[in-house]
Amino acid sequence: MGGSLARFVIGLIVLDAALVAGFALPGRTSAPVPAKAPAPPPALAIEAWDGVDPGVLAERWAALYQGIRREIGKSRRVMLSPPRRNGDDVELRISLAKLADARAGQGYPAGVFCFHCAQQRCLIPAETVGALETLANAVPPAELAALTELAGKEHVLVSYVGGASGGPVVPKDEVQLCDGDEARVETRWPADFDPYDAAICGARVCEVAGSGKVVRLDTGPIDDNEKLACLRAACLHAGSANQELAAPVRYMGELAFEQGAAHRGAEIVVTLRGIAAAERQPAYQKFWDRLTTLLAGQK
Repeated sequence: MGGSLARFVIGLIVLDAALVAGFALPGRTSAPVPAKAPAPPPALAIEAWDGVDPGVLAERWAALYQGIRREIGKSRRVMLSPPRRNGDDVELRISLAKLADARAGQGYPAGVFCFHCAQQRCLIPAETVGALETLANAVPPAELAALTELAGKEHVLVSYVGGASGGPVVPKDEVQLCDGDEARVETRWPADFDPYDAAICGARVCEVAGSGKVVRLDTGPIDDNEKLACLRAACLHAGSANQELAAPVRYMGELAFEQGAAHRGAEIVVTLRGIAAAERQPAYQKFWDRLTTLLAGQK
C-alpha cells in the first residue's frame, strides 16, 4: 500500500516537472486565441429589399405591366404610362385618355359619377362608358396578387382616382335621369343638391389629393366637388368585376382645371412603396436595371 502511494506521488511530480519544462523552453509561447471573425453578410444584404431579390421583384412588376397592357388591348381611350419614380415609390398609372376631340368624350359629363348605374349610364357617351369599363378592369388580379405576395401588402397600394373641377356645386331645380336607355328631365322644387345613396357604390373614406383632407362618402347630398371627385373614384372601383383585390385599396379625389376646362377624368394608380428610398438605392438600381431590360421596346 505504502509503495503504491509513493509511486503515485512520484508520478505526479515527474508530470508536473515535464509540464513546467515544456512551457519554459526558449521561444515557446502559448497559442494565441484567434479573434472572432465578423459574420459574413447574409446573401443579398446590400442589394435586397426587405429580403426580396430586386431582380425578381422587377419581374413581378413587369408581369403586372404586361398584364395591364393585355387587359387594355388596343383601346385608344385608356392609356397606360410607363413605370415612373415618384419620390420613394414607383408607380403604374392607367388613365382615361384626354382625347383632342371633345365630342368623342374625355370623361364624365357634369354632375355624373357612376358609369355603371342605371340612373346615370345613359347620360355618358357610349364610347366613354366603354373606356371606363376597360379602365375599371385594367388591373389583372392574378398578377397583382403575385406582386403583393412577394413584396408584402405594406409595399403595394392600388389607388382609384376621380377628377372634378375646382368650382362650387350649386343646387339645381332640374335634374337629368335615365329612363332605360333614354334621358329625361325632372323638375325639383325647391332647388337642391343631387343626392347620393351609399347602396350604389358603398360608403367609403376618400382622400383629396394634395391636401390630406379626408372625405367620408355616405348617403346624403353631393354638395361639393371634392365629394363628386371622390364618388367618381369609388364608383370606378365599384364598376370593376374584380373588387376583391390582394393589395390595399384607397380612393382619391382630384380637383383641377386644364386649359379652362374642368378635369373630369379617372385613373388607377398601382404603387410599389419605398423601393426608391435613399437607404435602398443599391436595391432600387438593381430593380430598375432589370425592369428596363424586361420592358425594352414596349410602349
